[in-house]
Amino acid sequence: MITDELYYRHFSLAQIENRIYAEWCKKRGISYSWLLILDMILRAKDDIEPAMISDSLFIPRQTMTSLLDQMEKNGLIVRVRSQTDRRRVNLSLTEKGHETIVGILKELAVHENVIVREISPEKMAAFNEIYADIVGRLKSRLMHGD
Repeated sequence: MITDELYYRHFSLAQIENRIYAEWCKKRGISYSWLLILDMILRAKDDIEPAMISDSLFIPRQTMTSLLDQMEKNGLIVRVRSQTDRRRVNLSLTEKGHETIVGILKELAVHENVIVREISPEKMAAFNEIYADIVGRLKSRLMHGD
């Protein structure tokens, strides 16, 4: 296979994986975007602002605002003014939001764990090592090279 075909295959598989997650989330009453955003808020060690999530997930700021409006309307998150800079807004999960994301992540982990157990630890380690190598080299060449 030529390089273009290899990368296209990877891109296609990544798109299929995203669609699988999106359909799975839809059956549970949330969008895949909501899952990713709620997960980031849940995992945040410190205050997390909408721009941080937008940048991390490559979601345009305008789209992020709309998604947050929807999640707030559904009682999953609250926007809280920063204590140190009143111009800034931090995001927090509501009790409903916390229960929702933790429940969904637990259910998802059951399925993902079964899949991972079906693949040998050696194959998973090799996959992650190769994938990390590709990403590192892409970053070096495309973001820091000419």
